[in-house]
Amino acid sequence: MLAQLFQVLNTPESRRTATLDEEMARFPFVNGDLFDEPLRIPAFDASMRKKLLDACRFDWSNISPAIFGALFQSVMDPVERRKQGAHYTTEKNILKVIGPLFLDDLQAEFERLKARKDSRRRADLLRFQEKLGRMTFFDPACGCGNFLIIAYRELRELEIGVSEGDPSRKAA
Repeated sequence: MLAQLFQVLNTPESRRTATLDEEMARFPFVNGDLFDEPLRIPAFDASMRKKLLDACRFDWSNISPAIFGALFQSVMDPVERRKQGAHYTTEKNILKVIGPLFLDDLQAEFERLKARKDSRRRADLLRFQEKLGRMTFFDPACGCGNFLIIAYRELRELEIGVSEGDPSRKAA
């Protein structure tokens, strides 16, 4: 099934066979030769299968993507990794990018709004919070998503800060 999935992902919808299983046909074409090479399926014994199934049942939601990024880089051959451009971006480096790109300005805007004492402060804080919710981002590396996770976390902290600074919003 995995080998067939790779073939489906590598085939434009217009070139797929009419007899393709409906479940497989739902997968989109992924351009860029990511699935071009045949997938080598490892031979599993009973013990390996059990470990894989245990890993599938594990709740991974509390595991930081940084762990996966570090593992990803550590298991690849350094020469092959460089050739493929497969690099994991650390949180520290992501913060170096998003700070001057947008986060520093947003934090400064929030601090200015928070410090105000006029009657429009609350309405402007709510507009700022709505602005945060409308922002969209592109992960330039399209890797494990750590860029998006860190950007979301930082924006969410600002959004929570608006709610915490407005007593009428805490009860909601």
